[in-house]
Amino acid sequence: MSHYEERLEHDLQEIRDRTAAVGAEVEEAFRQAVHAVLISDTSLSSRLILGDMPINREVRKIDQLCHEFVALHLPSAGHLRFVSSALRLNIALERIGDYAVTIAREQVQLAAIPPKALAADLELLGEQTSLMLHQALEAFNSRNADLARGTKPMGEQ
Repeated sequence: MSHYEERLEHDLQEIRDRTAAVGAEVEEAFRQAVHAVLISDTSLSSRLILGDMPINREVRKIDQLCHEFVALHLPSAGHLRFVSSALRLNIALERIGDYAVTIAREQVQLAAIPPKALAADLELLGEQTSLMLHQALEAFNSRNADLARGTKPMGEQ
């Protein structure tokens, strides 16, 4: 393998690794935000709100790496599609992280455990959303198009 090919693979792997790490952080933030609402944990909500800044920094770093990859390697076909997908996923992950923060902020405002019927609905919705996010990230990380296609019907439910 030439030096150029090694560098190309190294740069792609760094984008993959960082995207997977941010995805895991966002997944956990979302789960924790729903949990904070269900148990009315203002302290957890505050930690989630403050924890969004490092996620946003890492999202910006991934964005920078993707743009540097395009400028440095002038990719075509598969590599360009991957970088394009990583950029789109990056935007979605930042948005989901922001939703987790919004949920945490709402919990701080409510500062009360939701009624049982509402809590059950929130818990179910949170579980389904977490499962869908996990499957979508797994599909991206494993580059499994069939798994990705299987995620779409979950969102329609």
